[in-house]
Amino acid sequence: MSNNYTIEMVPPDYAVKLMDSWPGQELLSKNLEALATVDAELAEAIADFPVGNDVEMVVGYDGAMTFMVRQDDGSIGWLGYTSVPTIAAEQQKKRIDFQLGSLAIDGIVNGYYLEAILHSMSKYMAVFVTENNLLHLKLAFELHDFAEYIINRNLIIIFSDEPTKAVADFFEANPDFNALTQSLAWPWLKNVDHQKYMQVISQAMSEHMNTVLQDSKKLVDEIKTITGKRLSDTLRKCIDPANDEKLRVINCTQTLSSEDYHVGKDLINGFSQTENVQANFRHLTSPKFMSPLSHLRRLEQYQPELILIVNKLRKDFTNFLPDQVCLASIMTEGGYVEDKELDDLTEKINANDFIFCCNQKQIDKFKQAHIAATKICLLSPGANEQLYYPVPTKQKNDIVIMHNRVNMTLKDSGVVLPTHELLINTVINNIMEQPGNFNSETIGKFLVRGQDCGIKIRDKGLVEHFSNIIGKYLGPSVVVDSYSQMLLNKGYNLDIYSGVFSFGKYNSQNDYWEQSVANKAYRGAIKLGSEDNEIYNKAKIVLNFSLERYPEQNLLNAIAAGALVMVKSHPGHNKSDGLGAMFKLNHKVNAQDTEIITFDSHRDLAEKIKLLLNDPQRRDMIANNAREKLLSEHTYKHRALTIRKFIVNNL
Repeated sequence: MSNNYTIEMVPPDYAVKLMDSWPGQELLSKNLEALATVDAELAEAIADFPVGNDVEMVVGYDGAMTFMVRQDDGSIGWLGYTSVPTIAAEQQKKRIDFQLGSLAIDGIVNGYYLEAILHSMSKYMAVFVTENNLLHLKLAFELHDFAEYIINRNLIIIFSDEPTKAVADFFEANPDFNALTQSLAWPWLKNVDHQKYMQVISQAMSEHMNTVLQDSKKLVDEIKTITGKRLSDTLRKCIDPANDEKLRVINCTQTLSSEDYHVGKDLINGFSQTENVQANFRHLTSPKFMSPLSHLRRLEQYQPELILIVNKLRKDFTNFLPDQVCLASIMTEGGYVEDKELDDLTEKINANDFIFCCNQKQIDKFKQAHIAATKICLLSPGANEQLYYPVPTKQKNDIVIMHNRVNMTLKDSGVVLPTHELLINTVINNIMEQPGNFNSETIGKFLVRGQDCGIKIRDKGLVEHFSNIIGKYLGPSVVVDSYSQMLLNKGYNLDIYSGVFSFGKYNSQNDYWEQSVANKAYRGAIKLGSEDNEIYNKAKIVLNFSLERYPEQNLLNAIAAGALVMVKSHPGHNKSDGLGAMFKLNHKVNAQDTEIITFDSHRDLAEKIKLLLNDPQRRDMIANNAREKLLSEHTYKHRALTIRKFIVNNL
């Protein structure tokens, strides 16, 4: 392929060097090798397809490698109709709801759109590309490395002039794939064109779901026959660890949440450490086994006595869970209960179902729904000591903050008036001035102080709306920013990290982050497990700024990793579901039995950090106290035993 096109806005030397060094043929070979493992015929067709002289490799205005090709009208233009493929791809990615599941795309175009989507998707989701142009496939394969996505089945290429039949045929051959739930419209297409494509996908999914429903009904009947033979006393023998009967435990999930996934995984791991248990966990590492049908097949195979589900009740599942099997619903912080009407909750459980709540607020909500106390149990988070443990390290950072920022704008929350924006900014300033006094129980007071800007909110619904915004979105980030700025101003070595889905790659930061001095201490997003265990091990002190009294998973992980943890004081810490019920909290640094140090102001934190950084022996003593308590009472093995004991006593 010759290089006859002149691309402006990109330095000529850069363009020449990039094209001379571009590994196009290596990428093509790697992609074809991967594709051959799932569709050898298509891989061979792409390899044999000739690339004409009217195709030119060029550098786009954004400095990305791309091609000029002959368009449908005979003219020469950009592959994918864009001269800035990386910028266009990021804009397209914003139109995808990554919580909805797998999606279909009408054509691979230049591949940049596809790469951006795959890079952000969970490992158990898939993108289906319907394509009938071998040239576009070949050129995209020269621009990107799709090999891992193809092998893992995150990328499914449907090559056909009849996409409806081809997609339906794929799902008939692969019934364990989750159905397509969304499709992407290219910006250059008319609405009518996209509607036609949506109809194609919908028709294919309709045919697939008819087959799935028929197969599911057969499996449900078989499972009911199997589980119906189990008497309650047999189930009790399996549940009770004092008996020799093996308890078979599995998880069922339709989760799109990384936290839900890891809670289920950690609990299954905890059960596997107890006696007489056969535990099985479904790893969401591929989209090949995510359909309701695959869940039913797994139920038939393992015939479990106990099923764990996270942040769902029995009737939330589209597949039918066996009535006679015991079900443990694990509720994590926030989310499920807060969003549900009381009447809905009573309809969603059976006689053998039990609900395990992480705090008293959730328990009260279920009791208000007239669910018996014998069905509800407090279950605080635990730690997976196999993932989080001390590792000898020479280099130590002063302070580490683990914080999940939320990407929120006032407009997203329905706040669009300039006066409301002024109110929120005033609240932020109040929090920044006195972060030690801000927690979940004082949000209303900060809102009242925020009304000093002249806006008087009297409507109860509006007050609740603003309080939710402050507590859920603004509060934690503003508090972190305030304390971080103080620490940086005093010259401490501070690292701030945000969480990341273990399946995808995202970094959530709020709108005020760019203006924060603490931004310069931000080190990026990290994955759960070995990566944050290493960070905890490198920290002399780990700070926790929760606005709630309850123990957080990040805090427990840090303790398990051997870090000294300091937490912002909360008036509810010593309640039955508070952090103080699990660990010995102390406002003083010099107590021998202290497990976690608390602080309540800028000055208080600064003084304690100075003392602790200058006294490594005291730091180690406090960190060891907390870790010994955690290993003796607060691992997921202990949480599994709590679940078993509660079910045995109330079945």
